Amino acid sequence: MKNKTSKNEDSTINNSVYSALEIINYLTGKDWCRIKDIAEAIDMNVSKVHRLLNTMMKLDFVQYDSITRRYQLGLKFFTIAYHMSQSSLISTAKIHMERAAKELFSTINLGIINNSKTEITCIFRLEGNLSPGLSDVPIGVNKTVNASAIGKCILAHLPYLEQQSILQKINYIKYTDSTITTAEGLSNELSKIKEQGYSVDDFEYNENLFCIAMPIFLNTGQVFAAVSVSLHERPQKEHMTYVLAVLEETASKISQELGYQPAM
Repeated sequence: MKNKTSKNEDSTINNSVYSALEIINYLTGKDWCRIKDIAEAIDMNVSKVHRLLNTMMKLDFVQYDSITRRYQLGLKFFTIAYHMSQSSLISTAKIHMERAAKELFSTINLGIINNSKTEITCIFRLEGNLSPGLSDVPIGVNKTVNASAIGKCILAHLPYLEQQSILQKINYIKYTDSTITTAEGLSNELSKIKEQGYSVDDFEYNENLFCIAMPIFLNTGQVFAAVSVSLHERPQKEHMTYVLAVLEETASKISQELGYQPAM
């Protein structure tokens, strides 16, 4: 049995909150658990555990299977983890994006793909000295992947079968005459992106905006996000080489800080 003397005697601790967190801690990493096992593991009577579980179920912190009468952590934790991953990504990427924005005098964007993999969201942006306000969509607003350098870049680095399945679900909105509007056309573009290592938005969403993007990877080797640069015009060959070098260094350093180690 656990010794709870220190908790009960500490006037700075809210015992109900403490007990709820004990339950969460026990459920972490476990599949469906019986209430009896939870109560025994944390040395708490079943009726109190039941009340706490019911309270947490109201806010989706816990799920209950009425058939097996077992509990596990709820979907709320996935939401929390998602926002924490965004926050961690931004704090990691910011210093490298600042350097890129200064070197390129251009707007640098950081974006992730949504759960359906058919839209992307820009979660952070730094404006360059020569390109204030140069962006296509506001922070937090979704944009279809077919007209996005970030979206195409992430899609290109997903497993092939997953990628091909996603292509059939995209709403191929035509924003400009350059927008890719078919699954076949986008599939061909993704093959090219995977081979060359970067993607472009060649005035496909905004007739006055050219973007280049490169992928960001996690320690697992999975693509997690992409970083892009927004330009007023398509760069000439020499400048394109310079932009790609700066963007590659930016994406590489962010990936490395996230634990990614490229294959030798």
